[in-house]
Amino acid sequence: MSNEAWLSAILRNMSDALIATDPERNIAFINRRAAELTGWDGKQATGKPLADVFPLFEEASGPTCGELNSIPVEVEFSAGPEEGSVIVTFRDISERRKAEKQNLQLQKMNSLALMATGLGRELAESQTRMDDVLQRLIAASKGPMLRLLGEGYQCSAEQQSIVQQLIRLGRTEAGQSAVVDLNSEITELEARFQKALGSRRSLKLNLQPGVSPIQTDPRDLRENLLRLIVSARQAMPEDGVVEISTMTIESGAQVVIRDTGKAIRPGARERVFDPYYQSRPGNGNPGFSLALVYQFVALSGGSIEVESAAGEGVSYLLRFPRHVV
Repeated sequence: MSNEAWLSAILRNMSDALIATDPERNIAFINRRAAELTGWDGKQATGKPLADVFPLFEEASGPTCGELNSIPVEVEFSAGPEEGSVIVTFRDISERRKAEKQNLQLQKMNSLALMATGLGRELAESQTRMDDVLQRLIAASKGPMLRLLGEGYQCSAEQQSIVQQLIRLGRTEAGQSAVVDLNSEITELEARFQKALGSRRSLKLNLQPGVSPIQTDPRDLRENLLRLIVSARQAMPEDGVVEISTMTIESGAQVVIRDTGKAIRPGARERVFDPYYQSRPGNGNPGFSLALVYQFVALSGGSIEVESAAGEGVSYLLRFPRHVV
């Protein structure tokens, strides 16, 4: 093999994407990885303007992005002139950026953990004492006073629920792990999901047969799926629809919960999972719910993303690693 052919084989099969142009900035060479990322066949790309094959735009903060193969991806690239031509090398860093964003979110959650645990326990003790007093007063009362005390006890129970969520937010380890069949769990929860949505909202299940089993805490899974259903209900009109779908993906299994409610506010996607941040218009207060969902998925070794567009509602994509025997 000649040196030229040897070099061409190396460039064509290298792991980084590479594009070379002629002096007019038209494509002269595109390797296999660049073809995969851009969606252009090598022969089709040859002679095309570089900007047509490799469109880029700069993020307000962060790396350059591109609409490659009809899918927006984040890329790192370098370019330089070579005797009048341009050689561009780049790589898809979308997955790395997702991991970085998840780590950043977990750091924010961890910063709340100590405060949440300590404060939550103090509030729980105080709440328990107050409940004891209310129960004694209820036992010794009647008439209008009894009704008022009953309302006070109900408010106390709601507050206790919030305190327990605060304590759970301080968790740094996953719950009791087991092998879980997602389709079976979701099917068993269908009646609870429909009850949470109410009689005027619809639920659809689209469960792919044979979805890979996952390793997680079944109780935590049920609680957090229900949290997403309740979040959807708060953002939807009475004729809204929630669709739950499952599928096997390369890394394991994915659950998608899509609703037809209000879209997420512009610029709010980065803060959707922050405690008490209201990412959607309306009166429903998210509290700790979405932060707890994020915490659960991360502690299970998975990831969660949110997609939203005007008029299309919101989709939560939960990805879990497959169970390894």
